[in-house]
Amino acid sequence: MVRHIAKAALVPASLAASAVIGIVSAALGSGLEVESGGGRRTRGNLFLLPIAQTGTGKDLAFNLAASPLQQVEREARQRWSQASAPALKARLQVAARRIKSLETQASESKGNAVHELEDAIREKDAAEKALASCPLFITTDATREALAACLATQPGEALALMTAEGRGALSNILGRYTKGDATDEDAYCACFSGTPINQQRRTKAPIDLRRPCLTLLLMVQPDVWTRLSAMDVLRESGLLPRFLTFDAHAEPEPLPLDPHCIPVNLLASYAGLVRALCDAYHAREEEPLCIPCPLEPYGLLRDFDNECRARRRTGGDVNDIAGFAARWAEQAWRLSVGLHAMAHGDTAHDHPLSAEIAQHGITLARWFIEQQLVLLNADRRKRQGERAERLIEILRKNDGKVTLRALRDRHGFSNEEVIALAKEHSRTMHIVTEHPETGRPSECLKLIQKR
Repeated sequence: MVRHIAKAALVPASLAASAVIGIVSAALGSGLEVESGGGRRTRGNLFLLPIAQTGTGKDLAFNLAASPLQQVEREARQRWSQASAPALKARLQVAARRIKSLETQASESKGNAVHELEDAIREKDAAEKALASCPLFITTDATREALAACLATQPGEALALMTAEGRGALSNILGRYTKGDATDEDAYCACFSGTPINQQRRTKAPIDLRRPCLTLLLMVQPDVWTRLSAMDVLRESGLLPRFLTFDAHAEPEPLPLDPHCIPVNLLASYAGLVRALCDAYHAREEEPLCIPCPLEPYGLLRDFDNECRARRRTGGDVNDIAGFAARWAEQAWRLSVGLHAMAHGDTAHDHPLSAEIAQHGITLARWFIEQQLVLLNADRRKRQGERAERLIEILRKNDGKVTLRALRDRHGFSNEEVIALAKEHSRTMHIVTEHPETGRPSECLKLIQKR
């Protein structure tokens, strides 16, 4: 399906793949998880942020991938409108009339009118809540308040925010409708991880989400990524590291003589998979079903996790972006859930995770990591340059020499960072060992004086 979408939409395979992976993730909702060790369970919802220039086919790629899920949603909403909505509206009208009648009796303290009024109000509230639970699989834009309200009415508190034009949705996350510099990234982080949310509202009852589940697929232009990556709050909150981000390097491709048509049997097979996953997992009201994870695939994913942990430790090659690296192993688990569901459909919970699929999840995660690092490296170099300038400034204020201990204790530079910066800027500063007449030798950073 990825190959055929890429041909039909004239887009890179990576852009088509992100759309398909995102749709499968959305179809699962919160209904399928995998045993990920230590009593933990990991589900398959993803935050995807593909980058592509406007006019390069991302709309068509998105529509081809999303069509089966949109069709399932339309059918569910139609069934609900025909079977459930009329009765709920009738209940609401009857309760409203009953409340109006009982209010007069209650004010006159007639009989059990007050208790009956309480029952009528409860009935009205229940009918209103049920009316708000119209099936909703995908939304293209929502404020924080609207998103929480939608999640509260859906099975498994699951929803997908998906669009080929993600600029508007991201503007909401960045606080378009909030006062001052406030942003909404904390709610999105909670919906990625399944952290409870209690949202207080002034005029309505609070919304209490036990384990919200949100899938994001937001296709954006390069300038949007530039803006996002420059916002420290998105890094520090953990929202940006939760995204699988890559630049598809899409270009406007020439139109072929014969437009590519996706085979009918493949479209039917893909649509059948999406429908089966929705029926088995997305619509699930009970506790999520769980994929067993034997020792071999667990060992592969554990080793990958330990590799990532080593890289983000002090002195590791990604220590300066440890917040991003902290999510890499988790992404491999999440990708494995989606790949497992693609392989087994609505019986995914009956099959243990295989070593082959776990390895595929790790391979995909590594690809996303490489793409993420490409996007981050320019900013990393800029930040490292700023740190080097700060070191030079400290050296100049201290006659061109400062001990590594003082840099660590007084200025927040670890030994590993100083060594790395000195190596990178070897023409400007270097590390020397000084041997005083008394006491222990000390490592110092010295400014190289130009002749």
